[in-house]
Amino acid sequence: MLSLVSFGSQPMPELPTPILVHLILLELLFIYIPFTKIAHYVGKYYTFHTVLWEDAINKPGSDVERKVKRCLQFRTSWSAPHIAGRTWAEEATNPKLDVIERWKP
Repeated sequence: MLSLVSFGSQPMPELPTPILVHLILLELLFIYIPFTKIAHYVGKYYTFHTVLWEDAINKPGSDVERKVKRCLQFRTSWSAPHIAGRTWAEEATNPKLDVIERWKP
């Protein structure tokens, strides 16, 4: 297997022709996938489905809590004067940005 992914730095073992053809076609598929819409479906499975159905509980001191706290310290990238330079934690706890009150007809 090392010779298949090391591009010839290891000698290639003798393989039966059907297996060799299968491996060559598989390698060509791996080269082809990033240039097609198939990559979208692969990426979507590992991102959207994980976000939608992962049921990790956010307990105090858990890995989820550590990740959330780290993400809340990121700074916003918007350049508007009322937002520039704030962290996501500051944005999430800003009482002036109550969306329901702001967009009430």
